Amino acid sequence: ECSYIASQAIKGAELTLYKWNTGMWYEGSNYWELEMQFTAKFMASLDSVLSTDFGFSNLEGLDEAGEAQVQVHGATDVIFNYGDANESTFFVPELIWLGNRYDQPGLAYVVNQKSNGGFNGNDKTEGEDRALAGLWYDVDKASEEGLALDYFNDDLDIVTAREAWNDTTASFFGAKGGNDPTDGHSHLDAGTFVFESDGVRWAKDLGMGAYTTAYFETGDTEENP
Repeated sequence: ECSYIASQAIKGAELTLYKWNTGMWYEGSNYWELEMQFTAKFMASLDSVLSTDFGFSNLEGLDEAGEAQVQVHGATDVIFNYGDANESTFFVPELIWLGNRYDQPGLAYVVNQKSNGGFNGNDKTEGEDRALAGLWYDVDKASEEGLALDYFNDDLDIVTAREAWNDTTASFFGAKGGNDPTDGHSHLDAGTFVFESDGVRWAKDLGMGAYTTAYFETGDTEENP
């Protein structure tokens, strides 16, 4: 029955959503994007159908998750890829939902300015992303208001600083102090940092390794130093 499926989904969510308690996703921005896809859709669906999300959106850290994701994007729009992440761009429609839910107009503003009419560069989800953006975007709830130039997350010890938003030549710095490297897809990357200026990333994080069949079968670490 529908009631049984809904109750089991709610029970399952209670086991995982507490991981948002830091605002950032501890495994990196790739996994932030993966987890937030389901988190936002789950809560938006509950609210739309049942007129309540059973308090999930009030969980610690969720109101900070949107800012955490946009702040790790450098001036070149590529993320500071701490943890198990590659140098990608993640301006996703779920950021718009977060901005609406927590009254953070800067999130929708950044997505509108930076997505260039597309999301993620992923052909498999592009249509879905556009549809969600159309449903959630409200021009009256998108402004540069509240976008800080400096950011610090004291749970994962991640700091970022930038000269300006919407300037691809601006200087940007991001660094990670450290957290538990044995937790999920976390990496031994304490002390890593990135630096950008004049549209170039001069210092990089090596990011995720290559998940190949050979690696999993043999444990060969040459591709995953």
